[in-house]
Amino acid sequence: MGNRHRAREIAIMLLYQHEATGIAIDRVLEDYFNGHPVNPDTKRFAEELVSGTASHIKDIDVVLERTSEHWSLERILPVDLAIIRLAAFEIIHFGTAPAIAINEAVCLAKRYSSDKASSFINGVLD
Repeated sequence: MGNRHRAREIAIMLLYQHEATGIAIDRVLEDYFNGHPVNPDTKRFAEELVSGTASHIKDIDVVLERTSEHWSLERILPVDLAIIRLAAFEIIHFGTAPAIAINEAVCLAKRYSSDKASSFINGVLD
């Protein structure tokens, strides 16, 4: 598994934790990396993804509300929402090629959610 893929895994876990607990992003990052030492490149990329996604979450959610037909954000499972938000951040604000961000999101959904979720996520992001 590459550093960037691992960073994305960490990012969805931390975004999920932030959403579920309301703990500040800086604290979530600090707590995680204090207990889970990782490669410096992986850590840096995960921090960029988590901080960036969190700082742009309102405008990302506006876009998601428009693109996820018949699904309010409240109906989307929290882990799926974390994956979608992360990929949307990468596409809209980080400059990741859409095909890469979508492929990573689908892979993460297959690992952390379900095959049905991966199809849904692919449709929303595409």
